[in-house]
Amino acid sequence: MASRNEWKLYRRTCDKTKKEIISAYPPESPFTVYRNDIWWGDSWDALTYGRAFDFVKPFFVQYEELQKVVPREGTSVFRSENCDYNSHIRDSKNCYMNSLIATSEDTHFSYWIENGKDVIDCMLTNASTLSYECVDCDKCYDVTSLEESRNCNDCHFCFQLTGCDHCLLSSNLANRSYYLRNAPCTKEEFAAAKTALLCGSYAKWKDARAEYLRMREASVHRALHNLNCENVIGDHMYNAKNCLRCFDGHDAEDCTQSISMADTKDIISCYSAGWPRCEQIYFSAVSRGSIDLAFCRYTFFGNNLRYCDSCISCKHCFGCIGLRHKEYCILNTQYTKEEYEKLVPQIIDHMGKTGEWGEFFPPHTMPFSYNESAAQDYLPLSENEARKMGFTWRDTPEEIPVAKRVITAASLPDNIDDMSDDLLQSAIQCEKSGKPFKIVKQELDFYRRMRLPLPRLHPTERHRSRMARRNPYQLWIRKCTKCGQDTWTTYAPERPEMVACEECYLKEIY
Repeated sequence: MASRNEWKLYRRTCDKTKKEIISAYPPESPFTVYRNDIWWGDSWDALTYGRAFDFVKPFFVQYEELQKVVPREGTSVFRSENCDYNSHIRDSKNCYMNSLIATSEDTHFSYWIENGKDVIDCMLTNASTLSYECVDCDKCYDVTSLEESRNCNDCHFCFQLTGCDHCLLSSNLANRSYYLRNAPCTKEEFAAAKTALLCGSYAKWKDARAEYLRMREASVHRALHNLNCENVIGDHMYNAKNCLRCFDGHDAEDCTQSISMADTKDIISCYSAGWPRCEQIYFSAVSRGSIDLAFCRYTFFGNNLRYCDSCISCKHCFGCIGLRHKEYCILNTQYTKEEYEKLVPQIIDHMGKTGEWGEFFPPHTMPFSYNESAAQDYLPLSENEARKMGFTWRDTPEEIPVAKRVITAASLPDNIDDMSDDLLQSAIQCEKSGKPFKIVKQELDFYRRMRLPLPRLHPTERHRSRMARRNPYQLWIRKCTKCGQDTWTTYAPERPEMVACEECYLKEIY
């Protein structure tokens, strides 16, 4: 995770065109960075940076020397329209300030969204529309503050629902309609309660949110959120088989100690593999449509690659960076098949002697500082801890943008009905961090449609709040609250939540 910047964007200059671009790399980054269309274009050739392998030097020293000169892609925006201000987005339209988005439209300030439409401030949702402040939801419509739920419609401030509609402030329900505070209600009672809670008032929103969090804490929590799985120990796994210590994956088989998988087989110690299918991937980060990779990162449609970075449609390469449609290359130098097959075993033997073979890229070669990377979100370290482990740390003061007109969050009108379009010309000062942030027109229209108040927190603070509500990628054995049997769970034994094993949880809701 430390090899990927998923959230932070900077203004910097493209080293090829000398024009300003939006990039995952800050201006002071030591790397050469190209605008996306330039990096993917044919105006440069990564083979021009190649060099012969030096058996006097350690491999990672030579790799780092190559890494500093080969151009890198500014941001990952693929086949998308009006989506420049995003990080890692593809096949999407009219999206703003998101990260890890696929086939979505009108999605803003969200993270890990697939097939979304009109989604704001959500995380890990799929095939959902009109969603606000939702986490771990699938196939939902018109939902607000919904967590760990699927196939739901018109549900708000709810937790762990399946196949429900028209529910408010409820938890652990399956195939229920018109529920208020976990009790059946009439259509009229539901409509009145919803209108009272979602009336555009920030004060009412805060009260409803506080009640929801109390209800959530008092609810029975499912030990693991897996569905249609066989022989799986992990969390948020769907349609999976024979997976051990895996998290946030679907259609996975024979995977171990990995996070974020889609259509994968034989994956070990990886982060983000699949989209499309990947097989036989070991100790790699961000693999797409590849087979037989080890110690690679950001690799698309590769085959038989070792220690490669940002290589597209390549096969039989070792220690290469930024290559496209190449084979039999070492350190970006072209060899014949016979030369390659003779040299690679010698390099592996050399790396064995230097203690490098079998190790992932060392911390100091990561393209981003630890506090810029996805690792800081999931496994936060202090600056001292990160530096002791060999990671770099970005300590450049964050530049706070200057706005002509700033409104404090406390001075905003309570109700969305009292917000005029003039607000779009101003910045709001976050009530927690003090940073200014702007509301965009599509966002304001969404709040009006959904009867929601304006946010008072900067998007980064909202993202941190959602991250804090998710359990860590870690497993413990603890006693089931209901039957007392040992069960695997992502809830640490000392945590106060009531945690039920799968059998007891299903009895609870069906």
